[in-house]
Amino acid sequence: MALPYGKHAAVIGVLVAWGILAVLRVRSILGFAIGTVLIWIPLSMYLNALLFRHKPPFLKKWEPRKQLHFKSFFEWQHERDKPPTMFDKKGRLTSLTVHFCIYLSSLMGCDYASSEWD
Repeated sequence: MALPYGKHAAVIGVLVAWGILAVLRVRSILGFAIGTVLIWIPLSMYLNALLFRHKPPFLKKWEPRKQLHFKSFFEWQHERDKPPTMFDKKGRLTSLTVHFCIYLSSLMGCDYASSEWD
């Protein structure tokens, strides 16, 4: 989902937050950083909500990420562009999917024996 005026709301929010902190005469760097975050995030969310009337959010076509020179630890651990596998090469459910189904059935109160899934 894309917000048409998301960047504008964020920039206006941070400028207003800095203005509020200047009026309140915050002089310490730590107070300025914490105050900016505490004012900026709710203010930019409020501005996004106000701007929904003028132009609502829309879905945009998903584009694969450009290949970076290196992968972050999270990307290395979890392939982002790779869809999750539910079935193996022979068409059987993977063990992770089976265990997840057993877990969900136990949460719902169903008492299925795990041998049914093997």
